Amino acid sequence: MTNEEKERSFLDNIEKKDPLQIVVRGHLFLENELIHLLEATFPQKDCLDPSDLRFPMKVKLVGALGLLPKESISSYLKFNSLRNKFAHRLDMEITTEEIKKIINSLSKQQFYIFEKRNKDTNIEEDHIEYLRDIISIMFVELKSAVENIKKKGYLITDEKMGRRLKGILVNYNLEMNDKMKQIYGVEAHEPEDFKRIKRIKQELEESD
Repeated sequence: MTNEEKERSFLDNIEKKDPLQIVVRGHLFLENELIHLLEATFPQKDCLDPSDLRFPMKVKLVGALGLLPKESISSYLKFNSLRNKFAHRLDMEITTEEIKKIINSLSKQQFYIFEKRNKDTNIEEDHIEYLRDIISIMFVELKSAVENIKKKGYLITDEKMGRRLKGILVNYNLEMNDKMKQIYGVEAHEPEDFKRIKRIKQELEESD
């Protein structure tokens, strides 16, 4: 499946009207990207199959490896909690309060994108649309991380770990910004943060 086909399939699935389908299918797409991200990172893939790990462990491992910003991890865990409520309660309904909990767990970067895209909307009017948007932001974030690792690689030596991790995160943030502009028409970072990231990238390139 090409990236375009995957994105179309993702959008088709989260555009469902049933909140249960949105949550469950959105969760499956996020988990699939987490697996791809870990598979792209492991130098000896036969030692650990990411599919064997539960969703929270995948998320925490991705965070521990520096593949996503540390601040983003809580949003994935909070969304997983929402999915688990659906899995264990027949009478579960998504309320505005549930969505607000996820919004409050977003990283600064995730919230910046979310706020830009929803500045003219009201959560009380359509909180399910807010949920779709949050899932979309996480999905694009993961896809950007996967693409970055596939392009740049992740195999590193101990003495170069700090510099390599910094390079990976800088490239990820720049590509994430481009992806968000292309798909949603908004920047992924506030202007000052974006300048800082570009400055770090220039410093890394000059020291090569």
